[in-house]
Amino acid sequence: MIKFGITEKLIIYVLSKKTSVSTKELIVLLKKIKRSESAVRSSLFRLRQKGLISSSKTRRATRFNLTQEGQEWISSFRIKYARSQKSWRENWLLLTFNIPEKMRPQRNILRDELKGLGFARLHSNLWISPYDLRAECSKTIKEQGLEGFVWMFTTDQIGEDDRHLASRIWGLDHISQLYREFVDTYKKKITEFCKKQYRDEDEAAMEAILRILELKQDLAEIIEKDPMLPKELMPKNWPGFDLETVIFEYGQILYRKAAAVAEFSYLANNKIGNKKNQKGIKHNG
Repeated sequence: MIKFGITEKLIIYVLSKKTSVSTKELIVLLKKIKRSESAVRSSLFRLRQKGLISSSKTRRATRFNLTQEGQEWISSFRIKYARSQKSWRENWLLLTFNIPEKMRPQRNILRDELKGLGFARLHSNLWISPYDLRAECSKTIKEQGLEGFVWMFTTDQIGEDDRHLASRIWGLDHISQLYREFVDTYKKKITEFCKKQYRDEDEAAMEAILRILELKQDLAEIIEKDPMLPKELMPKNWPGFDLETVIFEYGQILYRKAAAVAEFSYLANNKIGNKKNQKGIKHNG
């Protein structure tokens, strides 16, 4: 599982919404949410090194696109959420390994992958998941040459109450608090955005786009911490359920406003609020 910084995540999200984006467009857009030019350039370099984006040069600019790996990273969040909505089969996947010290780098990659997939550590080298992730684990095991050092098996009996186990090893009390804070914060943001007075529709659209980026950034951070367990394993008053309602409401408001500006290039050219360039821009919200 590849780890990303905040600026890298924002760049991936922007690129997921456009066929290609230039360096200048990214710098201008992300500067508005306090991402420096140097941070953007270094993040572009790292993403290209990791194979998440590709670049092409024209006479005027360098433009960036998401690679297949980049698209898969975006879709991984949807997959993680979608699997938590299905009924749990009341089966656990257990994975254990005995990897020699000389293969420490491969062992670390496997551990990072298990964390990224939402596994929790039951004991020292024993990891557990309520999902059948054998195919994903087997792919990493094969890529890292760990066949013969890793074993997987399934069971429907752990010897502990399922909900109690989940709460204990995934630290759900801490994640629950993060969700409460998130929900409270974004309820206030909805009120604030709806009450705020803007100079014109273009300025409101610009603010909406920046808030969409902020929302995506915050969501990515909390989703990475949330194992997205089946509902059958979650506390009955799980605040994560409230998050869905709040995010849907806020998202609907923001996307309606953001529809007034269709192109990121429009933002990059600093035309927001320029009266000479407001003709033809219609507000759809």
